[in-house]
Amino acid sequence: MKSHLTILIDDKPAAQSSDFSIDIEDQNPVFNDTEMFSYPFTLPLNGNRWLLKNIEDPRASIRAVNMEHKPTKIYADGLPFRSGTLVMQDDEEIKDSLSMNIRASTQSFSDLIGSLNCRDIPVKDTIIIGEKIGNVRVDIESDPVVKVNVFIEGGKHKSDKNETRKIQAAHVSVSKVLEPQALGFSYPATCAEYTTTSTDHYKADAYQATSKSYGKDISVNVPKKINNGNYINVSASYGETDAAGRAATYCNARVCYKHHGLDDDGQTSSDVIAIKDCSWTNEDLYPYWVLDADRPQSGICFYVLYFLDCLFDYLGVSFDKSALLEIEDFKHLCFFTTVCSYDTMQHPHHGTYYTDEDEEVIAKKKKAGEIKTGYFQSQEHINSWLNSRGCGGQINIVKAEDKDTQELTLRKPDGTSEHVQVGEATEEGGKVTGISIEAQIEKFSVQANVLYMVANSDNFPDETVSTVISSLESAFGIKFSYDYEQKKVTAYLVRDVLRKSGQEARNFHGNIHSIVPMTEKITGVRMRYSEESDSKDQKQNVKDSRKNKNMNYETDYNYIDYPEPDSGDNSTVYNMDYVDFFHNLSSGDKHCYIDRKTGNAYRVKVNSDATTTSDLKPVLFEVGQYKGVEYGDCSEENEDFIQDISIDFTPVPFNDVNYFKEIESAYGSHEAVDTTSGKKYGVTIESGQPILCAYVDEDMKHEFVEQIINQTISTAFCDFYMQQSLKLVESYDPSGTDDGNSPLQDDSRWGFALAMMRGGGSDATVQNYDYNYDGFGTSKWRTAVGKYALACDSIDMMGNLFDYNGVQEGLGNGERFSLKIRAYKEPSWLKDPKYKDVVLCDPDEVDDNGNVVTKIKSRGLFDTFILPYAYFLLNRKKYKIRCSTTVAQVADIPNHWKEWWNIGGIKCIIDKVNTTISAETGLGEVELTVYAL
Repeated sequence: MKSHLTILIDDKPAAQSSDFSIDIEDQNPVFNDTEMFSYPFTLPLNGNRWLLKNIEDPRASIRAVNMEHKPTKIYADGLPFRSGTLVMQDDEEIKDSLSMNIRASTQSFSDLIGSLNCRDIPVKDTIIIGEKIGNVRVDIESDPVVKVNVFIEGGKHKSDKNETRKIQAAHVSVSKVLEPQALGFSYPATCAEYTTTSTDHYKADAYQATSKSYGKDISVNVPKKINNGNYINVSASYGETDAAGRAATYCNARVCYKHHGLDDDGQTSSDVIAIKDCSWTNEDLYPYWVLDADRPQSGICFYVLYFLDCLFDYLGVSFDKSALLEIEDFKHLCFFTTVCSYDTMQHPHHGTYYTDEDEEVIAKKKKAGEIKTGYFQSQEHINSWLNSRGCGGQINIVKAEDKDTQELTLRKPDGTSEHVQVGEATEEGGKVTGISIEAQIEKFSVQANVLYMVANSDNFPDETVSTVISSLESAFGIKFSYDYEQKKVTAYLVRDVLRKSGQEARNFHGNIHSIVPMTEKITGVRMRYSEESDSKDQKQNVKDSRKNKNMNYETDYNYIDYPEPDSGDNSTVYNMDYVDFFHNLSSGDKHCYIDRKTGNAYRVKVNSDATTTSDLKPVLFEVGQYKGVEYGDCSEENEDFIQDISIDFTPVPFNDVNYFKEIESAYGSHEAVDTTSGKKYGVTIESGQPILCAYVDEDMKHEFVEQIINQTISTAFCDFYMQQSLKLVESYDPSGTDDGNSPLQDDSRWGFALAMMRGGGSDATVQNYDYNYDGFGTSKWRTAVGKYALACDSIDMMGNLFDYNGVQEGLGNGERFSLKIRAYKEPSWLKDPKYKDVVLCDPDEVDDNGNVVTKIKSRGLFDTFILPYAYFLLNRKKYKIRCSTTVAQVADIPNHWKEWWNIGGIKCIIDKVNTTISAETGLGEVELTVYAL
């Protein structure tokens, strides 16, 4: 009788027993994590000698393990059904058969990424991020002097005396290649350069475009950049052309920290500058010192999509991200960091390098690849290159401090040796009390090259790839489908799968035996950041903060304190916009403000270090911006039946560092009016625009206070320094860090943090998006943010849209979202009938055709991506459908996991497939577990 099942091993049919069968247990990867299958089966020895030889013979040379990983295929009713590799079973006695497994070749996605760390993934492209001074070769000639201190006891008629004897030591020559750090010795652009040397410049010095004045005779050159030579990106989203003329892979961000003043000695004070001393120019925005994105050693914030490109390129699979590219803001999503990690690469401005054929390399005095001659031939030329670009660093070769020793045998210029030791007697009857070596520099030379800085994978977060992938699923509902046969990964959105329920369904071909409803208990969906505490802790926070009059807890994630309106001094105010209340605060204000225009909530804080009332400086800060959401019944008694969605990344909080200038410019501001809705839009001017900035909690130094880093050039006898003198905009204490670099380069500072690159940096204010739409001169208006920014929301605190197009017309199309889980607040008192007309967040703006123009209320992650899935979980019906069908139909189901089916008149999505295929009877009854809405 013809068998319904055939197994091919190495493309040859294997004999099987007549009762051979396989169990099919397929699961939809949209709803389940498992993607592997494994089929156990038995190979009879008789009939398969071509493969197994005499394997049961104790003297046989063949071993069962020799068959591991042989390609295997299963055919059912003549159709290819599954393929995989052989896997033997351990510790089995071989008698008249051999037990094996066919393991799926459809390797799971989790197996593909394994335990990789993000920083294990190489950056797949050569991405230049700057130019720096490197390969600094220092050659020093020295005639050291040994100073011997001798104590001579005076005796009866003479006084004791101390003498210093100087001994000229033999000549010392030393050569060393050093690498200065990037900050102070690099620039993030290729500049227009002088091609010759003259009295006022050196060859390769940058042309000056302008300069920035900081008072007190301090100014910084701003060089002229060549076309496509700027490596800072503040406007191009992923894949767009950046200022270097290439597809954008990363962006850069502003950062800020407390601006410390100067003390009476011209050193950094422990106090923040007084507001009267703020210049309000360049980086000086009280109480912050604001570093622009366009700065040396600016953090490389790689786009998440580019990281995925690198990941799958490294794994050797193709990547289909077309579903993600349809959403504009996925092209703006980036890992946030202030780290600028790089490798170096040869630049056109270089000299010569030692090769394997050089005598010095053969004699092992030099290494191949080490600088032989530099592009720069002097310290002055190097420093001029740095100064012309406003880098802030200078190089000086100096002798080190005198070296003290207890004992020394030194060679003299005449070739003789002399031994000196502390405590020994001298010929004159004295006693040696000290020995020091003075490293005198007779002459030195400095050579160096320019090196390209190339971004490396240490700019990726120090996090496992699996954590990043799971967070993308939790936050955005992104799934990754892996096709082992085609070596292809496809990204898709769960929301897109569920939205297909409104489309025409595929027909399932088979005879339905029964359709039985099944029970399922999921009462609610909870979505939150992993930083958020549980509800008990949040309630306790409210009690403690009211008792102690101090919100000493994480208010970004855990704030729930929205008192009922009109309930006293600490009630919630909901009938004012941000532009109405932000400039009219008092230090004793305890209200919670909810801005209807954005749905954001704010409280007032004061300067805790204030010593006078005028120093209190009340400001607003946003609360509850990353608080999670509970959907459905998430009560304590149903805790076990709640679908928990936890997000492991942290959205970066950004400060508005232009707050005090906005307050000044807020009075007398103009307005534009939407003649359709009557809505008023405040016209921002440059001084009144929010400037968003990530805050670094670090005590940095006052700008341009000189700091010194000494790189040692050692000999067995004496030491010298290549001194890096730093007078920086980004000023810090090198002795306070492990490697002498800026604290902003601490790669543990930000962890797994995400943000969004927003805006093209235009000075756009009010824009009309439907001009004269009725032919009677009426227009619709909206405001746009003019300053570029990294942010975590899709609109700023004033309700302005970020302008993606920069100076070009329009704002940029495409779907936008916020990293807030939900953009609006739902305090408990809102359920009271007396507040039924209260609106705490404006609805999305739609055009006359019902298309969303601006997402406001629905811009949060939950409403943008997860709500369709949450609705599906709480409203779906689960059925067990038993039917008979063909092998071809069962084999085709995994090709359409993301599609909806019409099965027995029920429009549903298949979750699981269970059946048995036997060699004797073929395909048995098929059980389908399905979900319907």
